[in-house]
Amino acid sequence: MESNYPQQLPFPFDEQPKLLVVDDDRETRFMLAWFFEDRGYAVSTAKTGIEALELIKQEHSIDVILLDVFLPQMGGLEALSEIQKLKPHPGVIIVSAVADREIAQDAFRLGAFDYILKPFDLGQVESTVVACLGHSEYQRQSWWKRMFKPAA
Repeated sequence: MESNYPQQLPFPFDEQPKLLVVDDDRETRFMLAWFFEDRGYAVSTAKTGIEALELIKQEHSIDVILLDVFLPQMGGLEALSEIQKLKPHPGVIIVSAVADREIAQDAFRLGAFDYILKPFDLGQVESTVVACLGHSEYQRQSWWKRMFKPAA
């Protein structure tokens, strides 16, 4: 069966990428988890910002978080602020049904990698996750390696 989504190339990273999907909508969590697990990611899910923070503190190897803005108990931006205090912290991609410039600006100011609007295209979400993983991998390199990459 042929897929409409672009084919995921093998990960250029050392390990299987770990993704956390945080959304209070069960169908959204399930769809994103299924999509990314099918592409080789290890996926965890959470319904609230508080639940997400507890998972992140237990599982230090989460690479990327897909984080909804409007969550019960603790909103997505508040959770983002708390996530950014962790050292090291995973990359965070905000996913929201609200096209609000102020919310998006706040998300970027707080350290979000990107802001994706619902309904989203799964291929676009995957491309953003891969870019976020690449950015995180680059940030982990020493400045020396970034400046002087050996010629291939």
